[in-house]
Amino acid sequence: MTALTQDGHGLARNLLDTVAAYRDNEQRCEQVLRRVLEGDEARD
Repeated sequence: MTALTQDGHGLARNLLDTVAAYRDNEQRCEQVLRRVLEGDEARD
């Protein structure tokens, strides 16, 4: 494998890790927002 190919693989792995972390954060945010909305509805 050439250095350029290795760099490309490293970048791809980093990107996948970033996307996975983003999805994880997105799910957490969604859960928090749902709890907030449910709390607001309970008060009505």
